[in-house]
Amino acid sequence: MKNLFLLSFIMMPFIASSQCLQKYVNAQSLNIRQKPDKTSDVIETKKFGEIVNIDESILKGGFVAVKDEECKEVVGYIWNGFLVDEMPSQKPTKTDFSYKKNNSDCGPSGVTLRRGPKGGCYYLSGKSKVYVDRNCCN
Repeated sequence: MKNLFLLSFIMMPFIASSQCLQKYVNAQSLNIRQKPDKTSDVIETKKFGEIVNIDESILKGGFVAVKDEECKEVVGYIWNGFLVDEMPSQKPTKTDFSYKKNNSDCGPSGVTLRRGPKGGCYYLSGKSKVYVDRNCCN
């Protein structure tokens, strides 16, 4: 019994990291990047309504891991703020960011969002700036 518990405890990270969920793109277009960074190289661009396989257990600074069609390997990273569980009914316009402002990717509720000198959007956490999607400040 003790060995079974130990084995299940050791295997837990492998089980948790193998999840694969299908989400829909809720933006005109959304880039899949090589690394979880907005300046990283773009590997592919997904269009509104397309399905993306993701692994929510790999979340880094608002980016979530994208998996291949078989959900076996991580192929890149995509901004999580524009992914939804169900097929969106209406394509957003470039000026319609109201659906984004209430998203948890804009920081914890109650924080004051600020725009930086280069147009970035951030909030303060202690003495550090935590950057979020620029559209959160619109």
